Amino acid sequence: MSNHYTCKQIDESSIATWYQDGTSIAQIAKDLKIHPRRVRRALKSQGIDVRKPWDHLIGNDHNKKFQLTRDELDRLYTIEQKSINDIAELIGINNIRYHLIRYGIHIRGYAETRTGKGDNLSPESRQKVTDAISGSSNWNWKGGITPEDKRFYQSREWKNLAEACKQRDGFICQQCHKRFRLRRLRAHHIIFRRDGGPDTLNNLITYCNPCHRYIHTH
Repeated sequence: MSNHYTCKQIDESSIATWYQDGTSIAQIAKDLKIHPRRVRRALKSQGIDVRKPWDHLIGNDHNKKFQLTRDELDRLYTIEQKSINDIAELIGINNIRYHLIRYGIHIRGYAETRTGKGDNLSPESRQKVTDAISGSSNWNWKGGITPEDKRFYQSREWKNLAEACKQRDGFICQQCHKRFRLRRLRAHHIIFRRDGGPDTLNNLITYCNPCHRYIHTH
């Protein structure tokens, strides 16, 4: 039994030319309205090897011969500290990471490449940096939280008071006037506790998380 897939005349030399120019078998079959098997037979009759599926992938370099030995790659990557992209551009092959793993060469982590960003500091220098931005030296310092404050904010008394504040304000931020879920709202002391503000409902106001952060940082 025959149909238009088998009866249509084809030019095998033209098919070979299209294929060698990079056109896929599926695209040739679609353009000529023939079955892909006929395209394969035409290529075989012209003595052309069919490409593997992964040969069509853009940037695929696994079939290219890798020119560097392990010592040369180790010298470029470990001793000269060249990046993977630099080596790829140097030798014209993109799968450098694959060959580093194949040769057993340690791949640098993100922190190891951040020279001057704090990752190469000694423990003493790192502690000095920490001290310089901690406590009262920090831009967001608010006077500190005493142990009594911690106990109060973890108590049932404060949780009940904060929930009552949010219910009173209808779960609406009093700064941006938008309604939020309970967990996205904060009860804020109008007069701060460190300034002697009382823990009463009249001294509380409801803010959403972004507005609450803005008020404390400005």
